[in-house]
Amino acid sequence: MQWSKLIGLWLGVGGILGIIGFFKLYKVFAKARATLPPRPALITSLFFLFLLALGLALFSWSAWTGLELWRGTPQAYKWARTIFILQVPVIALPGFDYGFCTGVKLWLALNLSHPGRVDFEFDFATESVIHLNIRLGKYKVKQLVLGANLPAVAGLIGLIKIWPV
Repeated sequence: MQWSKLIGLWLGVGGILGIIGFFKLYKVFAKARATLPPRPALITSLFFLFLLALGLALFSWSAWTGLELWRGTPQAYKWARTIFILQVPVIALPGFDYGFCTGVKLWLALNLSHPGRVDFEFDFATESVIHLNIRLGKYKVKQLVLGANLPAVAGLIGLIKIWPV
């Protein structure tokens, strides 16, 4: 199997699984929202709908790019590189955290709040984590963490070797 088809399969399947995951997440959120007072419920709903639209757009773009990469469309190589660039950073700051992956997550990060601590997380999953100062539940970022999604780095290097910039 050609590398471009393998990467296309990775992005395509990861994108489809991400879309399915977001629809499941919407069901969970709809039940939780019913317990909130009216005004916070509206603000939280608008914020959640924004994140839902953003996540669905990213995963749909990934699925479409994976299909086009499988077909060998030249434009898909450029879009696939962009998607992998979006998957590389893992950032957590007080009030903001970001992480995005399609299919394979192997995050290696330095926890700068605790010098010498290295965080390691491995999972076969699709995930989109974007939080901005609005917290649902008790989750709060209290640390400074910077890292990378290693499979995304490998995918990006592979794409650059297959189709140079």
